[in-house]
Amino acid sequence: MFKPKLLSLLIATSLLTACSGSDDKDDTTTTPEPTPPTEYAHKVTGQVTYIGAIAGANVCVDLNQDLSCSEGEPSTTTDTDGKYQIDWKSATEKPSYYLLANWIDNAASSARSALAVSSAADNTNATTGGMNIVALPDHAGYINALTNIEFSRYRKMIEADLTPQQVIEFRAKLKNLYATGFKQVETDLFSLSPEITLQPTFLDTLLLHDYLLNLTNERTVEILAAIEVLIAAFEAFENLILGYGFGTEAYLQTNPVAVTNKVESTLVSFGYMEAPVDDKAMNSTDWDTVFSSMLNQTDASHVLNIATVRNSHFVSLDYGTGDQTLTGVFSGDAVMIFDKTSGEEVPTECWNEPMKKWINASRNDQGYVLKEPVIEGNQLKTVYAGTEIPVEMNFHKYQNTVADWQDLLANLPSVLKLASLSWPSQIYRMDIKQTADVLCRAEDPITYETGVETASELSSSMIVELLWPFAYPESYVEDSTNKFTILDSFGQPESQHEWSISTSPNGGKLLTITEIVEDPIASQMVQPSYYLVTSNLLTEVELNTAFDTTYNKQLYRFTYDQSFSNTLYNHFKSLAKYTLLPPRP
Repeated sequence: MFKPKLLSLLIATSLLTACSGSDDKDDTTTTPEPTPPTEYAHKVTGQVTYIGAIAGANVCVDLNQDLSCSEGEPSTTTDTDGKYQIDWKSATEKPSYYLLANWIDNAASSARSALAVSSAADNTNATTGGMNIVALPDHAGYINALTNIEFSRYRKMIEADLTPQQVIEFRAKLKNLYATGFKQVETDLFSLSPEITLQPTFLDTLLLHDYLLNLTNERTVEILAAIEVLIAAFEAFENLILGYGFGTEAYLQTNPVAVTNKVESTLVSFGYMEAPVDDKAMNSTDWDTVFSSMLNQTDASHVLNIATVRNSHFVSLDYGTGDQTLTGVFSGDAVMIFDKTSGEEVPTECWNEPMKKWINASRNDQGYVLKEPVIEGNQLKTVYAGTEIPVEMNFHKYQNTVADWQDLLANLPSVLKLASLSWPSQIYRMDIKQTADVLCRAEDPITYETGVETASELSSSMIVELLWPFAYPESYVEDSTNKFTILDSFGQPESQHEWSISTSPNGGKLLTITEIVEDPIASQMVQPSYYLVTSNLLTEVELNTAFDTTYNKQLYRFTYDQSFSNTLYNHFKSLAKYTLLPPRP
């Protein structure tokens, strides 16, 4: 095809040649204006990468810029290397358009990919599993996670009514920031090779950035906030992820409050949001953490208890498994750690005095309705499930960088080495008060026939015969009226017990049997056994006695973002000199 200007030149030359043989012709003939072309040819070549090269992706030129591949818009399919070429013609010499790539993600890494760019441009389809990513014309045909992220920021610039010059300046600054944040990209920022997109460090940075993008979008309209927070607080985020121990994706899927708090404090430091008025007051985010970590419906608590008796320290850690608690004893040079399993869950009912009957709070056929917790300031008021007994929880909120938290850490037993940990941004210490005793039992309780009508007729010999039948009548010794010793097979003392009768919360008689242990450390592990005494029957029960931790200055009870439980678990395990730890579930 002749170019328009060349065609005009040839026409003009031929006219001059025709006129050159005669002086009689008028030499004022004008050259006609060149006819503009009716269409222009366009070509885009490039590559689609995401987590590796994307083969079989549909790529289209989104001429109407509606973020979909409409009928009639130029399109093609990527080859096995994710490469493509699109040729088309249009009446516009420099058309405006977006480049779209979409595909169905069936790869093993689809969970990571769905998380990695879910917020950038509404580019996942929860129903089909389809993935959609976008690029601008000046991305030179490359379509990948970083072009998609910049496109999302570009759209924010347009929505903010920035001038063309401001858009150019913002995009230049954005490119420099992303080059700093994504250190794995050594060449042009947006020309991502499949190899780079498969690097674990690149994927982790991408996952973290997208998570921060969600958080910052909820808190500020600043276009550059996410990448600025990523760069400023990267080391802090990295330490939190390393402390969790199961990788970036698993950590972020817990929606860690520690990350949220770090994002907010960084945004405050940049002047992008205002600091909270009272950093000691519990806000909605704090209560969300508390409820998810210790007051959820699954009984999967995340709570650390520390108690000191003389020179020994006791630790119990509920780390979210529901039926297991990590228990530790630190005494001198001896450190023993073991997992305590609660065993199969047994339906339990508790005595409700106003209703005068046993209530299982998980059932809805007994006329009992569990009261909703009431929040007043930093206090949560509720009742013991199945009863009307008030329970009050007072929360003391700490920020891990503030002096009062550092002072508290310094007062904790040094042998626990808790000051060496990278704690979440927010930690909550609890004081709990239960105002009265609560009596509970299994719905199908264990019972023993006594053959006597009243508690006053019970004796040590009767108790041994019922509860230690293997020792009756020859392998036990009555030490006193209410004390006896169980003997082993060699006739040596194995365990000593004492018993007493008291009034139970339901007004009946309660038999309490306690093992006598001289060692003060071991004695802390002893739990009394309780039996409700009725005519001709002992019924096994639990007595949850009233308590108020406010007055015990040697008892600490903490909760926190649940992702920190794994850090604590690994920390205590590393301190153990003697362990009884089965494989973690």
